[in-house]
Formats: sequence, C-alpha cells, structure tokens
Amino acid sequence: MIKFFRNIRRNLIDKSRFSSYLLYAIGEIILVVIGILIALQVNEWNEGRRLKKLEISYYENLLVDLQKDSLEYGSKWKNANYNQYKLQNILNFIDNDYKINNTTIKPTEWRRNLVFTDTSALMLSLSQAGFVQFPKIFENTITDLRSTGNIKLLSNDSLKNEIIIYYNKEKIYEDWNASYLPTRTQVDMMVNKILPLAARIGYTNPDDKEFKKSLQIGKKYDEFLKNIQNSPDLKTKIKGMYHIQARITMQCEQRDKDREKLAQAIEYELRRLKKT
Repeated sequence: MIKFFRNIRRNLIDKSRFSSYLLYAIGEIILVVIGILIALQVNEWNEGRRLKKLEISYYENLLVDLQKDSLEYGSKWKNANYNQYKLQNILNFIDNDYKINNTTIKPTEWRRNLVFTDTSALMLSLSQAGFVQFPKIFENTITDLRSTGNIKLLSNDSLKNEIIIYYNKEKIYEDWNASYLPTRTQVDMMVNKILPLAARIGYTNPDDKEFKKSLQIGKKYDEFLKNIQNSPDLKTKIKGMYHIQARITMQCEQRDKDREKLAQAIEYELRRLKKT
C-alpha cells in the first residue's frame, strides 16, 4: 500500500503536475490525521472500558468489606449484650447485700440462664467484668482507593461522598472507644485484688483443675465478701462498664444501618454500570 502511494507521488512529480501533487499531499495528510484520530478514539474507548472495569471491581470489593462489617457488628453486638448480663449478675449480687446462693450448678447452666445463682457464676462474671470488644471495620478497599488516588475513578460523586463519610466515621468511633479504656483498666485492677489468677482466666475452661481449685475462695464467704467490700468503687465502675457495653450495642446497631444503606447504594450503582 505504501509503495502504491509512492508510485502515484513519483508520477505526479515527474509530470510536473505540482497542483495535482499538492492536492494529493493534502489528501494524504488528511488520511493520516484521520487514522491518528481513529487510533486515539479506539485507545480512549479501550481505556474507558478498562477504567470502568476497575471502578466496578472497586465497588464489588467495597461490598465484600461491608459484608464483613456486618458480621463484625453482629459479633460485637452479641458479645456486648452477653457482657451486660454478666455485669448485671454482679450488680444484683451487690444490691442484695452480698448474699450468695450456695447452690452448686454447672457452668453451662449459668451461661444458658444468664443469671448468677452460685459463687461459680459470680466469680466468672467478675473475671470478665473488664472485658470489652469494640467493633472494627474492614478498610482494605478504601485504603487502596485512597493510597493509589483511584478514588477519583468513582464517577458517582454523591455515592463517593457517602463512602467517604462512612469510613471517616471510623476515626470518630475510635476516639470514642478509646475514651472508655481507663474505666476498663480500673475495673481490671479492682478485680485483680478480689480474684486469684486462675479464677480470672477460668472462663476459657471452666472444667480446668486450677479454676475449680480457685473456686474454693468462694466458700470462704467472709474473706470473699471482705475483698469485695474493700473495693467501694466497684459498683460504680461496674455500672460504668455496663454503660459501655450498652453503648457498644447501640453503636453496632447504628453502624449496621449506615452500612446497609451504603451497600444498597453501591449495589444500585453496580447494576447501572453493568447495564451501560
């Protein structure tokens, strides 16, 4: 093809037909320009397709992270709700003038009933009084979007703002959660003075010999009660922990609502992108 055009150009020059050659040259330039424009258009189209696929991939990965968040909120809500029952066990005990029901029950039974009925249940509740787990969301995809600058690929500005707001709230929750850590530390210090180490870690294996041995302190009622009574702020701190656990359940519920709303918006955008 190139040789063909060269022959035409040579013939025009040889015959001194300059005006015809000039028109031919202009036509050839136009063809080259058109070819370049077509190539650029194809290039742009391919790049657009690539970026669209990448945008879809990011939305799909965000949905995966949000699904993990849902499981995280559910798990932390369950833990916090369960911990409230155990803290209430302690408060019930204190409010009943430190009276202990000496009936012996199996650890599985008090866990099922969620109320203390003997020294074993009370000690297990005390051992976990300072236990708290705050929800932590999964940020793999949003971290990638931010670090690579690819967040600009999200073409729906309204949805992009919703995503940013959702993940920016994590810092607010982290600060709030951190503000309650001193209460947990204070409770742990108080409980350490009341319970032996074996009793503190016994909840992981209630059938452990050392744990069962540590329960003997519960039979020495006077000593056990004295240890509790020597912690006058215990009730106040236990109430503080109860408040924290209640706030965690509320936090999980609200954050899961925000997550569900965002997930629905992303799913809608995905359907739109895949149709176009």
